[in-house]
Amino acid sequence: MRRIMLACASQLQAGQVPALDLAGLGAENAAAAGALAAAVAHSTHKSRSLSAGLETLSDGFAVFDHRMRLLYANRAFRNFFAPALKLTPGTHVDQVVDALSGGDLIQITEGTRATLLKQLADGDGLPRNVTARNGQTYRWFLKYDDSRHLICLASDITAETRREQELEQARLQAEQGIRTRSRFLTHMSHELRTPLNGVIGMAEVLAETGQSPEQLRLIRTIRSSAEALLSIINDMLDLARREHARPARIEAPFNLEAMAIEVLTLLCPNAVEKKLDLRLSYDTLTPASHVGDPGRVRQVLFNLLGNAVKYTVAGHVRLRIQQCPGGVIIMVEDSGPGIADEDIDGIFDEFTRLPDPTGRETPAAGTGLGLAITSRLVAEMGGKLWLCSSPGQGSTFGARLPLPAVPDSMARPAVQPGKASDTPWIMFICSRRLVWRRARHILATADLRMEGCADLDGAKAMLDAGRMPALIIYDDNRDIGRALALRRELARIAPGIPVWIMAAVVVTLPPGHGFDRIVTTPVERAALTTAARQVLYPPDAGPQRRMRVLAVDDNATNRLVIDRMLAGCNIGLRMATNGAQAVGIWRDWHPDLILMDVLMPVLDGPSAARQIRGSEGSSLAARTRIVAITANAAPEERGSLLAAGMDDIAAKPIRREQLFRLLSRYRPPGTLPPLPGSADKGG
Repeated sequence: MRRIMLACASQLQAGQVPALDLAGLGAENAAAAGALAAAVAHSTHKSRSLSAGLETLSDGFAVFDHRMRLLYANRAFRNFFAPALKLTPGTHVDQVVDALSGGDLIQITEGTRATLLKQLADGDGLPRNVTARNGQTYRWFLKYDDSRHLICLASDITAETRREQELEQARLQAEQGIRTRSRFLTHMSHELRTPLNGVIGMAEVLAETGQSPEQLRLIRTIRSSAEALLSIINDMLDLARREHARPARIEAPFNLEAMAIEVLTLLCPNAVEKKLDLRLSYDTLTPASHVGDPGRVRQVLFNLLGNAVKYTVAGHVRLRIQQCPGGVIIMVEDSGPGIADEDIDGIFDEFTRLPDPTGRETPAAGTGLGLAITSRLVAEMGGKLWLCSSPGQGSTFGARLPLPAVPDSMARPAVQPGKASDTPWIMFICSRRLVWRRARHILATADLRMEGCADLDGAKAMLDAGRMPALIIYDDNRDIGRALALRRELARIAPGIPVWIMAAVVVTLPPGHGFDRIVTTPVERAALTTAARQVLYPPDAGPQRRMRVLAVDDNATNRLVIDRMLAGCNIGLRMATNGAQAVGIWRDWHPDLILMDVLMPVLDGPSAARQIRGSEGSSLAARTRIVAITANAAPEERGSLLAAGMDDIAAKPIRREQLFRLLSRYRPPGTLPPLPGSADKGG
């Protein structure tokens, strides 16, 4: 057709009368009409197919033109409005809104009506949820296309919403269950540890009251059985706690060296009973303080060392700690039976127990959870745990932990310039060269001069040559008879020079031993250098008083344990049965140290600590040291107790050596040495 019209136009421009081919024109017109009819039929078919598809949708679908009048709505959309409005092409959107509100189809208020009108005007395509009166929930999408047609989509999300609500309810119930279980575990930990504190504490006190060998054997049996029960309780409670809620990780500065010594102190009685040499090798170049999770680190140390002591029949258990890039390496070496290759792969699995080291066919006592828990703890801190072992060659468990160091800040003595011969110095008597070299390095780091000899003969030679030290330190190597003989001889040839003895935790010297100070090993470097400096460079003497200690516990047995353990100490000791009494005694008596139980009636320990800290701040009073004595050994407990104002935390059951270290650590200036016979034990 177009070709014919162009030909006619050309003839007219030339002044000619065109000759029309009517037959050809009719044929082309018929062809065009046929093509148009086919296109319309195809479009109609596609439209019907699309409409049929939209009619089968469970979601509602509708389109309004630019005048907000309905062009199309599928069955689901029409059925929703059927009770209030019959939707037909041309229905205005205002009628739809009126049907929603006036027809009582959805739970709508003036506020939601205004919101709906704004959403219609915006057409931003964002999903909105509405709830129908029948309880069904729909998600609406309103969006304008390029032609300003409003496209509406409504999805029934009732089942999805119900599932979400059920999941949320299940989550809330699970969290409530976790909180209930946590409270139960805390309560059980307290209720189980409290009587064990009495059993273990009184057994320790009873063992030092001059019993016969048979009675001592029975007492040791009681104590070892209670210790075994305590270990099982710790493992089971910790596993249950971690299955339901992983404790939050804490990042805080702590004294790793002091912590290692504390753990060794706790395990020392078991090691001595088996005649094991339990030692600490803390690298002299490694700072004492680090940043990390003290609760987790302490449990790793306790589990690894406790496992080594349990499986080692004879020989030694040694804890080595040294600095590495970004943290520290902790290694526990033992001379135990070793572990076969086939057992190493599963050694960190739960409930894995190796054969009894004494040769019995049954597995060793315990739950088989200690190493599994240790593996979890190390992983939670971002560390790495490994094992090297072979049968008959002992075992070494190692852990690399990301614990950034806190630089040591040791105060140095104000030494007046002068000749080296005029400088006060320390004589160190020790036959073990490694110990001697370590002591010299520690003292030299604090600018304290030391010279050494191997035995009494070497000491005599130095004294005979006129070389008079300001202090003599003797490492007894657990030979009490030799130590007492040396002290008597030194009193004869070097009267007036103080003599200290370095002794293991469990060593008990007889009355009148003559030593001026007992330094328990292992000893904190800072504690040793501070005490030695006070002898070499004594401050001006002034009036001194006894240290005042307040013990707070609602359990009579626990109060009795503390009273008996501290009997003979040169301190003033008072007792309180709850936090309210403790606060009152603090105001009237001003104790130097408070040993505070946590769970108590009337007023608990953390609340009492907060009251004391608040009063100190308002009155500008000196800070009283408060140590929490808690039966809840959970690592996460530490953060809340420190936040309440506690200075330190000790877990029940409490040992005498722990109490002695606390007295020495928190002894204020101007007070007399608190420990029996001035035996200020290491710290």
